[in-house]
Amino acid sequence: MLNRKKILYILIIFFSTYQLAYSQEIKVEEFSNFLKNNNSKLFVFLSGNYLTKINPKAELIDSIYFDVENKFDTYQLLYNKDYYLINSLGGQVYKSHNKKFKRIDNSFTHKNQILSSIFIYDNIIYRFGGYGYFDSKNFITYFSNETLEWEVLKTNSIIFPSGLFNNKFFIHKDALYVLGGYTIDKNNRETQIENKEYWKFSFLDKNWTKIGESSMFSGSKQNIFDFYDDGKFYFQNNGFLNMLDIEKNDITQYETIKLLDKTNFNYPAFKLNDTIYFIGNSPNSENSKRFIYKIPINNLAINKVTNIKMNSSNFFTAIFLIVLLMFLYSKRNIFERKLKILNSTINYGFKNINLNDMEIKFFKKLIDFKKVNNNELLNFVNSNIDISQKTRIKNETINSLNIKLEILSNGKFIIKKNPSDNDKRYYSYQLRKDM
Repeated sequence: MLNRKKILYILIIFFSTYQLAYSQEIKVEEFSNFLKNNNSKLFVFLSGNYLTKINPKAELIDSIYFDVENKFDTYQLLYNKDYYLINSLGGQVYKSHNKKFKRIDNSFTHKNQILSSIFIYDNIIYRFGGYGYFDSKNFITYFSNETLEWEVLKTNSIIFPSGLFNNKFFIHKDALYVLGGYTIDKNNRETQIENKEYWKFSFLDKNWTKIGESSMFSGSKQNIFDFYDDGKFYFQNNGFLNMLDIEKNDITQYETIKLLDKTNFNYPAFKLNDTIYFIGNSPNSENSKRFIYKIPINNLAINKVTNIKMNSSNFFTAIFLIVLLMFLYSKRNIFERKLKILNSTINYGFKNINLNDMEIKFFKKLIDFKKVNNNELLNFVNSNIDISQKTRIKNETINSLNIKLEILSNGKFIIKKNPSDNDKRYYSYQLRKDM
């Protein structure tokens, strides 16, 4: 039999779960245009002729009447100072003005970017990928405020993701991230292939980078329920709620909870104060009412954490670059174009030339480009011979060094003899760069 402590624990879990199911009814039509992943922490949607804003407590914040002359069933609602309706099939753009949605584009419904990723970055409307004419796209287009048409975004990238559609996506800092979705089999264009890859496009350097891949992305589709919050992307896949940590590059999968069975993934969700709010169906399956539910993050149990398999080409490229930098650092004198003494050679750029023992002694004294007294050089010569022989050996060594410097640097360096200003009988030697 269960003891009292266990019974109390079960009751706590039961009532906690009951609290999760706290809900408030809202009125929303089945086919409404919801604003996805907005920062206002409100549910915003165009339903019929009204643009409605509702807070997490199901309280009506605002309801604006719009003279709507068109059905916008296939349109995505976006907000950027004004509200926009973007045809998800491709083409038309409507903008809110004087409580009407006015068409502002010069394009047409080309149906060539179906299920593309539509988003706003830096006040510009973009769309990535999409399906049309038996192919999936791997490029980004943007709506030009000058031409009022969709233009192709130029990139600097040498690698690109496969053409994708119906994929998940989000914006983090100055980059677009895409994962999951589908691509088209190039040999059989009627076949869709699940995408496991995870890519990043930087708007700063206009480059694509493959981050890695994971089986957790397989079968994942574009979903208005998915949302980004503070470096983390929450998404639904195969009945599980998942959280992608962008910095850690891992995916936390939460255990299934009964409350998620009520979730309608055609509606958006967001996180506020460590609680996820979402719109779900009625607990009673016989009616079509909609309710706002909440799930405290702390009440979610972790099922598993999966590391994203990092892109091996990125890894090997990084290793290659590190090795290359280490090599270049060790050979930095090659690029510095300076005279260097290394063991028994003089190095300059990519060239080097051997020196004998006497030349090494002389050149080590002269390499600092300072004046060296004649007697200092004579001291390197054997002290057991007379001064005339010492002078001859010294002169031969200087001449030999100048010949080697000529060969090594194409005449850029020379050792010159300098008479003393006070007494012409005394002189010094100095290495100079011939400008």
